[in-house]
Amino acid sequence: MLEFVDKWILYPYLKNNDLDYLIHKDDLTKVNSLGLVKCIGIEGDYLIVQDKNGIYRVKEEGVKRSFPNPKFIWGDKVIDIRKPDLILEIDDFFWHHKRNEFIYTLKSNGKKSSKRFSEDDLLLIETPPTT
Repeated sequence: MLEFVDKWILYPYLKNNDLDYLIHKDDLTKVNSLGLVKCIGIEGDYLIVQDKNGIYRVKEEGVKRSFPNPKFIWGDKVIDIRKPDLILEIDDFFWHHKRNEFIYTLKSNGKKSSKRFSEDDLLLIETPPTT
């Protein structure tokens, strides 16, 4: 299990889809679905993972693969290098399997953009403090 700590992993999970046994019983009410998550630790027989909505304990057997570290994460302040006068925020990101890279969705003033960005399109301005 230690090989997953501090790694980004694919953990496909949908509530009530015969996979509830993978989630710690105390976390079942907190999570509806998982996908790309960061493993931040271990607690007993569980990996502790984080996504943009929270922190959960999950069984190792649900891990499908690991990924390189993304350049940006949820809440990071960035600019689009083609429009540097507008500060944006990373809303979400996912792994594009064909392009072998992370793709990011952004928001501006709380409004989500439908446009998708690659790492090369963006420049980091500020990372929010971790809790």
